[in-house]
This record gives sequence, structure tokens and C-alpha cells, in this order.
Amino acid sequence: MSVLSRTLLAAAGLLVASATVAAADPIRIVDTLGAANTDTRFRIGGSSGPSIIDVGHGEFFQFVGPQFILAKPTLLRSVGGFVNSCGTVDGSGRCRDGSPVGVQIRPKAVASAGPDRQRVIASSVLSSDHDPNLISFESTSFRLLLQPGTYFALFTLPPREQGFLLSSAQQPFPYAASHPPLGFVDSTRSGIDLAFGAAVRVTASPTPEASTLGLILVGAFGAAQIARRRSRLAC
Repeated sequence: MSVLSRTLLAAAGLLVASATVAAADPIRIVDTLGAANTDTRFRIGGSSGPSIIDVGHGEFFQFVGPQFILAKPTLLRSVGGFVNSCGTVDGSGRCRDGSPVGVQIRPKAVASAGPDRQRVIASSVLSSDHDPNLISFESTSFRLLLQPGTYFALFTLPPREQGFLLSSAQQPFPYAASHPPLGFVDSTRSGIDLAFGAAVRVTASPTPEASTLGLILVGAFGAAQIARRRSRLAC
């Protein structure tokens, strides 16, 4: 293999390594789990939190979730939280298994501090334990590149279903989540509420800045030019 080929191959490897490092090292940009971990299971009795609800037919809905602010281009990796869904309530007053909770990534509204009521950047469905009597940490993965700005991860449910995002619990131990800026959007308005705790986690990876990639490319080009000149002198 020639010197030029080796130089170009090394430069390509450097670019791939830079992108791989950015994608392989997620950081927690929101983490309010506190004393809980992702394996904890809370009992629904004695638990409470802000409602996630959609009564259907556009009459009323309420989607809630944490705000997060990005200072640089960032790759969103995952969104999760302690959530519970109750599809229907039977004659005994107990929940029956509902649909998995979803999540919507929305930007901040232009005219208010809350989420944009009209715009959804991406959406996904969380995992589910399919047990309405337990509150588990459910999550979903993303590979979503977001530009600097303010965003919200709002938890949702399908029409005619209800549930909640965990704020506090008593079983298996007394628990209270931290209070992140919690965005909400409903059929008439959007805003931010600091009154409720919310057990949520959002992870992301910073992406290489354009200036960094530019410097790498310039360096690779310069190295290739030097290698080409040396190759000619050796002939």
C-alpha cells in the first residue's frame, strides 16, 4: 500500500472514530430518578403524579413531560420514565391493561414557555410491563439529531385511555421524584409546571462540531498533499 493510500485510510479512520465516540457515549441530560433505578417496581396503591390522558374525539387531552435545553447539536438517544397506563376501569374499580405509553419530542413554542401545540418533531412508543398494578421504568430509543434550543419529551396515551407519570409512591419504599421543569400541552393551551415531581431520564450524545470536522478534513487533505509530494520525490 502506498504512503498516500495509508494516509487517506488513516484520515477516514479518524473521521469514523470521531463520529463513533460521539454516538457511543450517551450522557444524561435529564435524570430525576433519585433513589429509584430502572429496575425498581412501584405498586400503584399510594402512588401519584401528573395525569396523562386523552378522552378521545379531541374533547380533552393532557400530555406531560420534561423540558430539556441543548447548547449544541446533540443526538437524542433515549427517553424514559416511571409511567402507568390504565386502559379501562372494570366494575370493581380496578384498571385493566392499557396501551403502552408513547412519547412526543416537541420544540418550545414561539409565543410561550411551553411546548409547541402544533409541531411534533418525532414520536415513539415506550416499552411496557403490561401490568396496570405496577409502575415500571419504560423507555424508548432514538437517533434524532437536534439543533441547539429548548425541547420537551411529552408522554402520551391513545384516545380513551388514561395514566400518569410517577411523582411519588409508598411501596416498596417511600419515594419522591425531583422536580424538573415539566411541560404540558392540552386541547386549549401549553405551559410549564414546577409543582409536580416526575421520575424521568433523557439521554443524548453530543455530535462533533462542524469546526472540528472541518479541521480534521483540512488536516487529512494536507497530509495527503505531503504524502503525494514525497511519493513524487521518491520516484
